[in-house]
Order: sequence, then C-alpha cells, then structure tokens
Amino acid sequence: MNSILSIKGLGKKFGGVCAVDEFSLELEQGTIHGLIGPNGAGKTTIFNLMTGIYHPTAGTMALRGTNLVGLGSYRIAQLGIGRTFQNIRLFTQLSVIDNVVMASGVDATYGMVDAIFKTRRYQRDEAKIRKRARELLDLLGLGGVSDERAGALPYGSQRKLEIARALAARPVLLLLDEPAAGMNEEESMELVGFIRDVRKRFDLTVLLIEHHMSVVMEICDRITVLDFGKTICNGIPKEVQANRSVIDAYLGETTDREN
Repeated sequence: MNSILSIKGLGKKFGGVCAVDEFSLELEQGTIHGLIGPNGAGKTTIFNLMTGIYHPTAGTMALRGTNLVGLGSYRIAQLGIGRTFQNIRLFTQLSVIDNVVMASGVDATYGMVDAIFKTRRYQRDEAKIRKRARELLDLLGLGGVSDERAGALPYGSQRKLEIARALAARPVLLLLDEPAAGMNEEESMELVGFIRDVRKRFDLTVLLIEHHMSVVMEICDRITVLDFGKTICNGIPKEVQANRSVIDAYLGETTDREN
C-alpha cells in the first residue's frame, strides 16, 4: 500500500473528556476514505487535529513522512492538506473569484512591503494568481459566476466554491467535512460525481466526513467508523454495512438512516 497519511494512536482530551481515543489510520494515496459515526463521535475533532487547530494529547501523524504534530495550520496547509468545513465559511460579500484568490497564498512570492507599495513583483504575482483562480473556476464549472457575489450563489454552488477554495492551495490530501449537508438526494448524487471528478482531475486523496449514507456507500473506497472517539470498524463499504457493531451504534437496520 502506498500510504500518503499515517496516523497512529491519536488521542485528544478536553479536560476529563476523551474526544479521540487511540485513533489510527493508514490512508492510501488516490483513494476516497469515509469517516463516519454518530454526532459527537470525534470525527471533526480528528480533522481539527490533522489541520493544526487542535494539538493531540497522544499519538503521531505524518503526511508523506513529514511529522504534523505541533505544526501550525498554515504550515500544514503548505505541506498539502486542504479542507472544507461542516458550516460553509465563505466570504459572502466578496466575489466568487476573490474567495479563491484569497486562498491562493501558496502561489505568492511577494512580501508585506511589496503588497503595501504595489511593486512589480506584487502586480506580477497577483495577475498570475487571478489567472489561475479563473482557470480553476472554469474547470469546476463555476467560471460563469466568477464575478458574482459568493453569498448570492445557490447552496450547492457554494459547496463547490468552498472545495474550489481548498484546491487553490494545491493540496495533495483534501478533507471534506459533511460536503452533502443540507442537500437532497439528487443534489447529493451530483456532488458524488463532482468529488470523483475533482479527485481524478487534481490527483488527490480524499478523506470525508458524511452523514448521508447513500453518498458514503457510493463514493468511498474504504470507511472508518467511530463511536465515542474509538474506532469500531474499518473496511470496504459492504463490510461496514454488514457489521453488527456499526449497525447497533449508527446505521440502524437500514443504511439510509441519517443523524
């Protein structure tokens, strides 16, 4: 297995509460891996640990062999981890393209002085960044709305824009936190195709949290299931779907139950 991400014995405590307990994951490059479980199971906490928002109380994390523990969010983004959030976090009053440009700092070579005095280096870099942002929006089917206000987009397009903004930082690993939240079945299945296309087009590995079981079972190569911070199952979708511990803790007797 060609592992891009290795997590071993990861733990996080908040006071006396253990939010994540001995979590381990070997994420194979190029795959789409699902992270599911009841609300409060520790899923988003793991994303926050991986992106430097929280620091673990135990365990190790490495992206392509580089240790992530103790690094700040900006440095982790530079190493190649991008993410979206459960609640959309766009700059709603800015244009679609400006949202992408603001996330493209990895391409900037100018410093603060260049930005203040609008030097040639600043102008050159900004032109390249804006050009790439338009190309990225075109690839993702958002080119026609690039100059519209982000907050005026339909909900599904805002979700796509958030993914576009994450891609602007050139990640190798994309973390998607409930990308289908608030979508109906038709919109969810359209999103499945969109994520598959993004994965292939940008040569990404994807780790996603999702409560829509139709999305999870359709898109994921493998799934890890959490309950109260502990891993209770890890396998291909059919194995997870049939696992009694998963059924009792989360799925119920059918796979279309949502939390």
